[in-house]
Amino acid sequence: MKKKRLLRFIINLKNNFALHTYITSAFSFFITLIFCCYNLFLGIAYNSDWNISISVYYFLIVAIRIYVGISELNRRRSYDVSVNKITSVSPRQRRLFLIPGFLLFILDFTLIVPIFLMVTQKKTVNYSMIAAITIAAYTVYKITASIIGYVKTKNIKNFNITILKSINVVDALVSVLSLQYALIMTVDGNINDNMRTLCGITGFAIWAIILIFCSGTLIKSVRECKKDHYFNVNKTNKY
Repeated sequence: MKKKRLLRFIINLKNNFALHTYITSAFSFFITLIFCCYNLFLGIAYNSDWNISISVYYFLIVAIRIYVGISELNRRRSYDVSVNKITSVSPRQRRLFLIPGFLLFILDFTLIVPIFLMVTQKKTVNYSMIAAITIAAYTVYKITASIIGYVKTKNIKNFNITILKSINVVDALVSVLSLQYALIMTVDGNINDNMRTLCGITGFAIWAIILIFCSGTLIKSVRECKKDHYFNVNKTNKY
């Protein structure tokens, strides 16, 4: 019986995009929380500006994930099977859907300091070549998976899922910046003037992409909170 339930859960997890998103996001939440606390500890213990600044970034991601989780729990509590939709949603509750969009937008500006500190070599890197290549491979996977996941949200009416997938895209782009810095420091040991200019340009370019992306998500959150269909749930898929 337990094996059948486990098999049924695995099949449901594979076929149910929303359920898969919430489970992986829960795992990512704890990993991000660990990164936040770890970098905050390093920043305080070693007076590292970069670690403190990046801990603020991780803290905002944690805050957004917590808010989305609470929002989804409240959304599911309002589900009425008899009428097949979310009920008793007040105008105030609708306005609350704007909060994760604003937080994601603010998240972009918290990245200015850590990006600047990376370009000015204020981040310590002690990677071997094998470790750097491994991180590069994982970053490529992270970028690919986050983009594919975000594209799939176009067919999902639950905006909470869109926010969670948007966080993954932003986090993947930030990983590209960290990877660039790590590879340069691992291979050359420092950033010369020409390389610093290149890092500054690529850093600003990726930051601008993140800003545009977060702005687009904020605009979507404004539109979604005004749509009646956001509060309707497919009877066969409560997620």
